[in-house]
Amino acid sequence: MNSLAIYQDLLERGFQFQVSGDRLDVKGTTEPLTTEVISLLTERKQEIIALVAEWQKGGPFLQPDGNLVIPFNSDPQYHWWAGGMKLSETKKMFSNGPFGPWHVTKSRVTLN
Repeated sequence: MNSLAIYQDLLERGFQFQVSGDRLDVKGTTEPLTTEVISLLTERKQEIIALVAEWQKGGPFLQPDGNLVIPFNSDPQYHWWAGGMKLSETKKMFSNGPFGPWHVTKSRVTLN
């Protein structure tokens, strides 16, 4: 299994990822971190850090439940509350990302 497949699988299983420099923090929300998962992450740590870091840049994304998240640190063109792009246009644009309609979970404001 390649790093992207491992990352996708763990996201689908409810794991949360956060990168800080060379540190990869992973938390299980629906199941615990097992020795098998830790071993996979250790083997592919640098590749997974690169994937997570790319997606933590702050762009809009869809949560697994379909809610659109537009972080305050994203490009102002997406800030609908400040005259930016319409929510429907932003949601359409980010529905078909390389990882599907879900993303890394981190602190953010949602539009529920």
